[in-house]
Amino acid sequence: MFGRRQPPARPSEWRRAAQAGVVARFVRSVRAAGRDADVIVAGDLSDQEFSSPVRALEKEGGLTDLPARMPPGERYTAVSGGNSQALDHILLSPSLLRRRHEFDVVHRGAEFADRAGDRDPAVVRIDLSGK
Repeated sequence: MFGRRQPPARPSEWRRAAQAGVVARFVRSVRAAGRDADVIVAGDLSDQEFSSPVRALEKEGGLTDLPARMPPGERYTAVSGGNSQALDHILLSPSLLRRRHEFDVVHRGAEFADRAGDRDPAVVRIDLSGK
């Protein structure tokens, strides 16, 4: 995927890992104040589900990455140079994960040359009734 230089140089990964650490600590502090706090971390993390920043949000923040639970061929949100990648994530706290929810990536344009944007949206619906 990154040509003949393997493993690829990822010079900004340390910044994303540091940012993920800050977010994970914040999530932990919210969950310490209320064990069943509903927390969502979502957006363009510019990293695959196996990267250290995403893993930090899972391990240190106690969150679950929804795209990582999809079949590998369906979880991509971007296609670059012919390579499908899951770069956009929605991570849920355990309290939200226990609720009925539906998650999907809407493949509407990432794989087409004449697309309006380079990303496909990741969407989640969570049943909050009874809260």
